Amino acid sequence: MPASAPKPEDLRRRIVVEKRTETISAGGASTDTWATYATLWAKYEPLTGREFWSGTQEVTEHRAVFTVRYSDKANAITNKDYRVVYDGKNFEIEAPPIDPTDERRFLVLRTAQRG
Repeated sequence: MPASAPKPEDLRRRIVVEKRTETISAGGASTDTWATYATLWAKYEPLTGREFWSGTQEVTEHRAVFTVRYSDKANAITNKDYRVVYDGKNFEIEAPPIDPTDERRFLVLRTAQRG
């Protein structure tokens, strides 16, 4: 988690937050589609990266934090139906947004990109 609130000039990365929508076909098959929920300026902070084996497949994981300006729309993001798209990569949101200063100025999104 960032130690202090970012300065406005730190929010220089463009991210897209997408929301999942589940559709059910006439045959009963479920399909997930993603649509843009919000486009935000953010501060990007990589946290960790690792590679490991899961069964017979090598898996990579990259954890990162995105800090965005507080808004009711950003505060409504959940970790269940939303993801962050940054630099062409999809980052799963791991927890609801955190207000690090409790001042409604910024929100922190903890994410992981797995592949």
